[in-house]
Formats: sequence, structure tokens, C-alpha cells
Amino acid sequence: MRCDRLRRQRNWQVLLFFWFASWPLVGPVGFGYLCQSRALEPAAKTLACERLNIVGPDGKTKASIHGTNEGSVFTLADSLGRPQLTAQTGGKGGPSIILWDKTSRQRLTLFVTDEGEPSIELFGPQGVAQTRLSLYRNGKQAITMLDDAGRERISFAVNEDRNAEVKISDRNSKKSLQLSVTEEVKSNPALNITDSQGRLRFQVGLQENNPNLYLLDEAHVRSSYGIIGPDGRPLVTLNDKDGDIIYAFGIDGRGAPFSGEVPKKERKIH
Repeated sequence: MRCDRLRRQRNWQVLLFFWFASWPLVGPVGFGYLCQSRALEPAAKTLACERLNIVGPDGKTKASIHGTNEGSVFTLADSLGRPQLTAQTGGKGGPSIILWDKTSRQRLTLFVTDEGEPSIELFGPQGVAQTRLSLYRNGKQAITMLDDAGRERISFAVNEDRNAEVKISDRNSKKSLQLSVTEEVKSNPALNITDSQGRLRFQVGLQENNPNLYLLDEAHVRSSYGIIGPDGRPLVTLNDKDGDIIYAFGIDGRGAPFSGEVPKKERKIH
């Protein structure tokens, strides 16, 4: 036993002797070669791949990023691997961010169109957009509410002329009622009601701070009732198919009632 220990000790001594004896010749060369090869290795600065998946300890994909012919898509998933947030570029329109619920239905989208118009859309439980907030290139701002079929039903807007308006539409997305400040009534407020073809049929509003009501056919005013003048005189008109007044009755400037046919030369005042 003692002899074996002495023999192993001598072997280690011999190895150490040859190591230190050969270091001046071999050591610098080997060490220099090692340093040189590390210095020549290029640094890994770029990772090129079509798709990158990040998985959790359970092996399920928690995030991914991949490229497409139009752009790129970045997705974050929940604990079950269902998408919860998607950010993408390219494709139809500009960049967008989509938020999903636990049933993988999109519920909120932020996007910019090809024309540079930003919008936010809120989706119902069936995955159909039901509220939209938009800013248009011409300066119009609008909040629009839609039904389950995606048809516009009501909108609140500030139009390109910086006038406020409210529109309520029927199931066919035709304007049925509009409350606005328009140039047609000299920037005074007006309530417009339209038919199923979107044609104006009824209007009530202010002109020169006096209330006026108009009934229209498909193109022209056929009857009106209003208050005129600074003293507030009432006037009712009946109009022909071209919108010209043919009959009127009301109170004149002296406070006396009047009625009668309007002379032809004075009819084109509407």
C-alpha cells in the first residue's frame, strides 16, 4: 500500500517536472494560438430566420414573431397558448395592434390606413366591429356605432368645416335623421330627417336666429313655416314642384293677417 502511494506521488512529480520544463517552449505558443482563434471569431450580431417562437417551461408557445411577404407579425399568447395581442405591419392597410379575448375573438383594434388615417375599433362578443373612433385626412373626427351586421346606426362627428353633426341611420345604413350645423342654414343648427334613399324630406332649424320648418319632396321645399323679421312675424308658404312659393299666409308688418297667391314675379324668393 505504501509503495503504491509513493509510486503515484513520483508519477505526479514527473508530470509536473515535464510541464514546467516545457512551458517556455510550448505554453506561450498554445496560449497564443487560443487567444488568436478567439479574437478571429466574428461576433454574432444578427439572427436571420423566418419565424422565432418563445416557449415557456411547459413547452407552449408564449410569443412569436415571423415575417411575411408584406411585413411582419408579433404575437403574445396566454398560458394556454391563445393569442392575446398581435402587432403587425403590411397587408391591407397600415400598421395595426389587435387585442383578443379568451375565445380568440378580436375585441379591440388600433390601426392606421394607407391614407394615414388613424382609427380605433371596439368589437362585440361576435367579433363584429360595433364602435369606431376615426380621424380623417380632411380633418373630420367621428365616433360611429354599428349594429351586429356592421351597419352604421349612429355617429357623432365634427366635419371638415368644423361643424358638429349627429346622424342616426336605419338598418340599411341610410341617413334617417341628422342634427347638424350646416352651410345650408348659414351655419345655424338644424335637424334634418331623410328618407330611405338618403334624400332630405324634413328640416327644422334657425335662420337669422328665427325658427323655421321645411317639408320637402324628393328635391325641393313644398311647404314651410317660420318666424321672420326682428318682430317675430309668422309665415306659412305653399310651394310648387320647383320650390317656388305660390301661396302664403301669415301676419304682415302692421300686425294684420294676410293670405293669398303670390304674384309670379315674386315667387322665386325661396
